[in-house]
Amino acid sequence: MREKDVKVYFDGSCSFCRAAVKKLSQHDVDGRLDFVAIQSMPHDDLPAADEAMMNRIHCLADGKISTGISALIDILSRIKGYKFLLFLLVLGKTVGVGNILYDFVANHRYLIPVNKCHSGSCDVDLTHRQ
Repeated sequence: MREKDVKVYFDGSCSFCRAAVKKLSQHDVDGRLDFVAIQSMPHDDLPAADEAMMNRIHCLADGKISTGISALIDILSRIKGYKFLLFLLVLGKTVGVGNILYDFVANHRYLIPVNKCHSGSCDVDLTHRQ
């Protein structure tokens, strides 16, 4: 197993984010990713302002911080099983729609009913606002 060379900061209060981290961890067969829920860190140790950290995923790789679509590209380029998605993300970033789409999903992530669907219906918290 390789040394963890990428630190991924995510919103630990978000079920969609936690599910994504779980899935990515399953594909991180070399153990390169270190996932950190931002709520578990002292505010002074965060690599960016609290609001920025809550709005976008952050990734520390090769001594540089990336966010949003760039962070996803940094993450997916280091694990197995996501080559086609990685291609789509790079393409989206290249043509200028990557961060627009990322921000749309990120701003609505609490509406995605991850692990909240039972017997054909899903619980969605419409009161959560960013």
